[in-house]
Amino acid sequence: MQIIVRFLAATALALAAVQPLRAQPELTLPFMTGAVQSVQANPAWMPDKHVYIALPAAAVGATHSGFAIEDLLKPVPGTDSLRVDIESALARMSDQNEVRVQARADALMLGIRVKGLFVHVSGSSRAQLHLRYPKSLAEVAWYGNAPYAGQELDLAPSLDAQAFHEIAAGASLRLGKLDLGARVKYLIGVGAVRTQRKSLQLNTDEITYDIALDADYEVLTSMVQPGDSGQFDPGFTFEALPQNRGLALDLGAQFRIRDRIVLGAGVLDLGRIQWKQEARLNRIRSTILFQGVDAWPLLLSDSLSGWSLEDSLDGAVAWTTQEQAFSTTLPAVAYLSAQATWFKVLKTGLIVRGIFQDGDITPEAGLYGGVELGKVLSAGLSYGYRPQGISSFGAQVHLKLGPLALYVLTEHLEAAFVPLRARGAQVRTGASLVF
Repeated sequence: MQIIVRFLAATALALAAVQPLRAQPELTLPFMTGAVQSVQANPAWMPDKHVYIALPAAAVGATHSGFAIEDLLKPVPGTDSLRVDIESALARMSDQNEVRVQARADALMLGIRVKGLFVHVSGSSRAQLHLRYPKSLAEVAWYGNAPYAGQELDLAPSLDAQAFHEIAAGASLRLGKLDLGARVKYLIGVGAVRTQRKSLQLNTDEITYDIALDADYEVLTSMVQPGDSGQFDPGFTFEALPQNRGLALDLGAQFRIRDRIVLGAGVLDLGRIQWKQEARLNRIRSTILFQGVDAWPLLLSDSLSGWSLEDSLDGAVAWTTQEQAFSTTLPAVAYLSAQATWFKVLKTGLIVRGIFQDGDITPEAGLYGGVELGKVLSAGLSYGYRPQGISSFGAQVHLKLGPLALYVLTEHLEAAFVPLRARGAQVRTGASLVF
């Protein structure tokens, strides 16, 4: 059983270790209307000033729906030590659990407004990861296969991960009370790993406890070097401008009602990347049978050297690799928003959006409330609803000191105060020059 668990764990860890990540704009970024970076979440954003230069900035975040750190690490009574409680973590898991990670590095953005037209260009590096794994995989690794005799378990994890550069050009146009915006993005793929066919069925005979693992698993990769001798032990090729290209489009609109209420709608990341350089299909299709080990040769021998269970199953788990180009779509976002200003200093907002990926829709919703003290300072708190127990509170601050504007935003404020209970962490910060 150990070799099978090692195979499954190695597969999941090899996929997770790729660590290119998911990179949608922050849920409440459209409400930070004083920062030019909000155009990334609202293509129809129209600034007050004439020239904007966004300086290099970064954002990173991650969520895990399975469990929090405090579910895994428990205090030992009467001591300052911690113990690992696997069963507590397993109890918090759903049948399917998700890890989502996002990263973004903005190199530079230049925006110019001429009357009712705002045009901008930018360059960024983005990465996104969506890993899904079944609870049964963790249970078999911890409890073994005996409790599941007579059952069929699907242990297959799935992954969609890609990293890419983005060169964007966009414009927003004011037509009375209506603002329309669009942005075209040229994409350069840096690396990708994507599971295509994913089936790992584990069966344990309820009488003999013989194990059968039916594997039908395919992983598409680009800029990833597979291991030798049929083992999926990937290495990575880094190239600044590989021959993987794509296009994406953002569209947005907002309508002002008496200059106090603004309604918005848009779609982001409508596009795909064609992966051609070092593009491969890595496949395993086999049935692994384990019916125990003949113990007599071991008992009659005075040494166990030269034998291992892993060696006895050598070749049973073998990957095949072939060259194959493929394409991946970006996780697209569609949103509706509303924000209102009260007494010239108070702002409230509501946003609902869906993230479309692999035929699934992940709904999210956010509430915002804050203050705006002239053009100098704006600050607010937010609440974001996300499924699978990873809803969170957030905060954002935008400060303008002459031509220099600074901002910081987080959508997982609890990670700063109760990190052991948090199921996510995220921060975005940056600066710009405004004239």
